Amino acid sequence: MKLLQSLSIIFACITALPAYSQKSIKLSSPDGNIQYVFQLKDKAPVYTVSFKGKPIIKNSGLILSFSETGLFKHDLKILKPVFREAIETYELIVGKAKSVNHPFKEVIIPLEETKKPFRKINLVVRAFNDGLAFRNEFPRQKNWSSYSLTDENSDFKLTGDPKLLNLFLPNYTTSSAMAGVLFPLAAGH
Repeated sequence: MKLLQSLSIIFACITALPAYSQKSIKLSSPDGNIQYVFQLKDKAPVYTVSFKGKPIIKNSGLILSFSETGLFKHDLKILKPVFREAIETYELIVGKAKSVNHPFKEVIIPLEETKKPFRKINLVVRAFNDGLAFRNEFPRQKNWSSYSLTDENSDFKLTGDPKLLNLFLPNYTTSSAMAGVLFPLAAGH
C-alpha cells in the first residue's frame, strides 16, 4: 500500500513539472473584466488579453532589440513577480471633473536571461477598468551599464475581426503619440 502511495506521489510530481515550467502570471482589472496573462513559451515572453472572458489579444510576443547585445527574447526565466493595487490621482486641465481617481492593479514581472549576457528587464503591467498598459524598466546591473534600444517589436495579435477607431493626428507634436487610438476591448460589442 505504501509503495502504491509513493508511486502516486512521484507520478503527480512528474506530471506537474511541465505545468510548473509553463507557469503563467495573471493580472485582472479592478472590476475583473480585463485579464492579462503572461507566460514564457519555449523561454520566450508571450501574453494574452481577455475582456469579459473572451480573448481579444492572443499569444503575442514581447521582443526588444539592442545594438550592443542583440535580442532580448529567448532563454528567459521569470523571477518573483510583485503585485500591487493603487489609485492614480491627477488633475484635469479641462473636462467635467477637476480631479480623477483611477484605480488599477499592477504586476512587475522580472525577466532574466539564462545565457550571456544575463540581462534583466522588468515588465510592468497595469490593468485599469477601461484599459491596459505595459512598459519595460531597465534596472541597474553590473554587466549592462549602458545600452541602445534599437527596436521594440511587441505583437498585438488581435482575435476575430475587430474594429479600430483612429483619430488621425497631423504630426507628432501632441502630448501623447497614442492620444487618438481607441482600442476595441470587445470586438463586435
